[in-house]
Amino acid sequence: MRKKWVSLLMAAVLTMPFGLTAAAEQNAAGDGASTTGGSVTAAVYSSGPAVLWVPTNTEKVLRSQPAPEEGAKQTVDLEAAKNEYESGQIIVRANDAALTGVTVETTALVRDGGDAQIPAEDVRLYKEHYVEVTSVTSGSYPKGWYPDALVPMGTNEAFDVALGQNQGIWLTVKVPKNQPPGMYRGNVAVRAQGVSFDVPLTLNVWDFELSDEGHTQSAFAIWYDQVAYYHNVAPNTPEYWQLLENYYWFQTEYRLPPDDLPIPSGDVDQYIAQAERFLSNPKVNSFRIPYYENDLPKTKQLVDKLREKGWLSKGYFYLGGLIDEPPVEKYPLVRQLSEELTQIAPDVKHVVTKEPNALLEGYVNTWAPLLHLYDKDYAQARQAAGDHVWWYTCVIPKHPYPSYHIDDDLLGARLLSWMQRENKVEGNLFWATTIFRKYNGTQYVDRNVWQDPLAFPGANGDGFLLYPGKELGINGPVATIRIEAIREGMEDYEYLWTIEDRMRSAAASLGLASFDVDAAMKTYYDRLYKSVSTYNERPEELLQVRREIAEQIVALEQDPTVLFTVTRLEDLKQRITVYAAKNAAVQLNGQTVQPSEQLPQYDVYAQTFDLQIGVNPVELSVTANGVEKSQTIRLIGIAPAPVQYVVPMLDAESSGDVDRWTLENVELSRSADHAAQGDQSLKAVYQPNVDFPNMKLFHAGTGFRSADWSKYNMLEFDVYNDEEMPQLLYIKFFDENGGVFDGTTATVGPKASKKVQIPMVNIGVVDKTNMAGFELWMWKQSAPVTLYFDNFRFLASEKLPSQDLSYHYVYQTNVSDISIDGSLNEDVWQTDLEYNYTAFGATDNKGKLGLLWNSQYLYASFEIEDGDVRDPSHGATPWEDDGVEIFIDGDYVRGPRNEHAPQYTVRFNDNQVFLNGASSPSTSGILQKSKRTPTGYTMEMAIPWSAIGVTAASGKTIGITSHVNDDDMTNGVRAYGVLGFTPFGLDDGATTANWAEFILSPDAPRAAQGEIAASEYKFTDLMETKMLQELKKSDSVLAGVTLENRYAKAKELAFVVELLDHKNKVENRSVVVKTLQPGQKETFKAGFELPKNANKYKVKVSVWDNLQNRKPYVADVVFP
Repeated sequence: MRKKWVSLLMAAVLTMPFGLTAAAEQNAAGDGASTTGGSVTAAVYSSGPAVLWVPTNTEKVLRSQPAPEEGAKQTVDLEAAKNEYESGQIIVRANDAALTGVTVETTALVRDGGDAQIPAEDVRLYKEHYVEVTSVTSGSYPKGWYPDALVPMGTNEAFDVALGQNQGIWLTVKVPKNQPPGMYRGNVAVRAQGVSFDVPLTLNVWDFELSDEGHTQSAFAIWYDQVAYYHNVAPNTPEYWQLLENYYWFQTEYRLPPDDLPIPSGDVDQYIAQAERFLSNPKVNSFRIPYYENDLPKTKQLVDKLREKGWLSKGYFYLGGLIDEPPVEKYPLVRQLSEELTQIAPDVKHVVTKEPNALLEGYVNTWAPLLHLYDKDYAQARQAAGDHVWWYTCVIPKHPYPSYHIDDDLLGARLLSWMQRENKVEGNLFWATTIFRKYNGTQYVDRNVWQDPLAFPGANGDGFLLYPGKELGINGPVATIRIEAIREGMEDYEYLWTIEDRMRSAAASLGLASFDVDAAMKTYYDRLYKSVSTYNERPEELLQVRREIAEQIVALEQDPTVLFTVTRLEDLKQRITVYAAKNAAVQLNGQTVQPSEQLPQYDVYAQTFDLQIGVNPVELSVTANGVEKSQTIRLIGIAPAPVQYVVPMLDAESSGDVDRWTLENVELSRSADHAAQGDQSLKAVYQPNVDFPNMKLFHAGTGFRSADWSKYNMLEFDVYNDEEMPQLLYIKFFDENGGVFDGTTATVGPKASKKVQIPMVNIGVVDKTNMAGFELWMWKQSAPVTLYFDNFRFLASEKLPSQDLSYHYVYQTNVSDISIDGSLNEDVWQTDLEYNYTAFGATDNKGKLGLLWNSQYLYASFEIEDGDVRDPSHGATPWEDDGVEIFIDGDYVRGPRNEHAPQYTVRFNDNQVFLNGASSPSTSGILQKSKRTPTGYTMEMAIPWSAIGVTAASGKTIGITSHVNDDDMTNGVRAYGVLGFTPFGLDDGATTANWAEFILSPDAPRAAQGEIAASEYKFTDLMETKMLQELKKSDSVLAGVTLENRYAKAKELAFVVELLDHKNKVENRSVVVKTLQPGQKETFKAGFELPKNANKYKVKVSVWDNLQNRKPYVADVVFP
């Protein structure tokens, strides 16, 4: 027999970039912008003056949002498991005239074949109620009328739609547990005067069932006092308890059991008796255990009785009224309460809304950080130690983090459950679902719930996910589109739990003890998000991944048992690994695959596929015991990520970098500690007991060069937290027109570094063509907080001019200090300014520049790595030979070159100096000399100031750039390229605008404050059985040296051993990276096997600061 299932597994790749797309750019258009994060893909369906379209159930369509362009899709297509709610929506728009008397009716859903159905009355209809957002939450989405409450519609209930407005119709189907699987079809009829729409409705019921019991806990608090107040019901009356129970069960149907049971808790025995009908229900998988303050014996009595009943595992303590989000000064109380609860209930979770930290370790057993404070490594380390981890969101964080805010997308709210499952977060907390009043900063006051979306300052919709049903004659709540999205996410969580469970069962059936379920699942997660704050905002992609998971769940229950994984090797190369029973026949794309590994109970098959960009279907067929199962594995290839170019902004290497900041209750200085690059960082001490201490980098010309940031993809900087606690930093952006975006945060762990990355597309409505700058701020602190900042930079898809206003110093030296002989062996030289740009053609050269001065000369040193150094051969065009060019802007005009802006060209192994450019400068008196080195050449120049036509003096500013010309020959083919010291090298002949700024300093060169001392190098074979004098008599080489750190601070060292061919091309490399503390000695060894013709190679040994900067600490050694 043959069975056919389609499993659409796409590998860990993306077809669209993550982060905000259209929404971030369109929100200036008011509520004409969509909160889908991209264009609406549903189609328009016209009838009379109305249009209709069908978005997904994970989109918000604003009331005045224009209809999408026409397309082919005009159906509501749902997919669900048994025992699952599934929703869809239809948007009707009064396009040409107002609509009156609009009605909506549905038919029964009948399975293909007519043997099963879901009655029409089980398709619930709701009218989307719109609420006006007049003050945006994050700036990522606009002001406007947002759909929120879902008002139940009665039979034949009619409504009107004003001209130019949309009306959303929401529908929800509950699939019974015993519903036969298959495709069901029905119709939604939308009628109005002159309008008739018939929208096909389909429901595909998957052949598996979601359990009543959820596999993650929650604490979504119902504030019963506000419920009773709004419904005008007196506390502790029968009407009161019935009302609360109505709210409780309503929310529980959304797989969000509230924290408190809706029963009295004062008497322990009464509580236990009344708790029975709740805690014996599998839908109630979590509840808050009442805590009797100052009565620990009574609390213990309750715990013991709950344990006897078998309910204790569902319970948790949450003492939010005493220690909610505790600051450091409340830590003693946290420890005290935690110790008390541990004494009476060591097996019960005690949820504390705080991120894991060393000061509370051993006390808190259940941590609940805010989303943006969640640190996966730290959290999972605490879980490994026996703790539990939940998380929560509230008024913060805001978009781009997932939220439950009204003016945010629904995808984040739904995807939060996926992120929770992947990160193994055990519970989700939300502080209130029923704040029906309004907090004014000191107390709660009355609010028009149906018109005012701001129950708590700072975020629309924070504090309520339900509306009171009082005005509608409902003795209970009304749902929102937001809580519907959360339920979809909770049901998705059960899909994820189910597929993992079936994967493990299949692995056990095959005898596969080490199947990595997390790795198999990661291929799904990676398509939907990169991090908690960076997710794919295309609803269709989420629904596609969910569909593939559902199909896999079904297939895993069928014979023969098969497991497979997909591993991404490169952007366009992936490997499929199949696990099947012994003697199974496996085919991939119709080709029989032989086992790559044969084990006693199962065989492993692996094949690598080269992909095209886009969808690449692979047909998998497995036959065992006469049963064949086929699955389609869809791999998606993506184009390699485009190259990102660094645009420097501020690096802390100049004393002027401190002056560029505007400070408010922050002490800022340069420091030699915790530098991310170079030697210096910015030490910022945020002062305590003040509101919002901050530091601002503001305005073109004072903070940075240009206000146009529109071509940048990312702002990055490095920060080190010197405190014992995690620190939360806010990054706030401003434009020159008054626009502000304050939705970006960075959490830095204790005594840890972090690279902060902020996609520019995520900074909201600010005008990126006219930026004022950004601010780094914190909340009020109880003690000083010290952070170290470094290396502020942008990333761009093209080479752009530097934003850095900082300058380099040229230190003063004596004429007698330097001998112009081409050797850079004088102590005064610091040849450490790197060439980071390709100005022309292609070149594999590397180069560094050094500068010194006195009243007579400007000195320049050049250290060039060039694997093919050639003597001059281009007489008329000297710039085409190996050599260097130096450009000097003697007046620092930063514009068109004038008579004091010469360009000097010097070739390797040539005594001539060539002048290009302006006519006045001369070559008279210029000294220069070059010298061959094992890796290229070095060069020194002494240029008289008189040749440039200016007078040198301390404090004078000049502009400088430089080129390295590379003339190579490979197999008779010439290659020519040019390195540039600054970007836009091809413009250097005409303008000095992009040249680097240098200031003539009165100071002598800075002496090195230490060194890395090296012992004698030793070269042996890998087994260290013999010393080597040459390479040709050995099949391997191991280089070794003992290094000593004589600096006053720790140094990271990269010990690099490279195999070079006769053209100095690196053929092999072995690297050892270690950090040496001050005074520490350590032996470094690295090596590799040698090719057969080893005599044609040589070994180069380097000691660098790291593999990125490659700053040498010790002179390179070449062997033999």
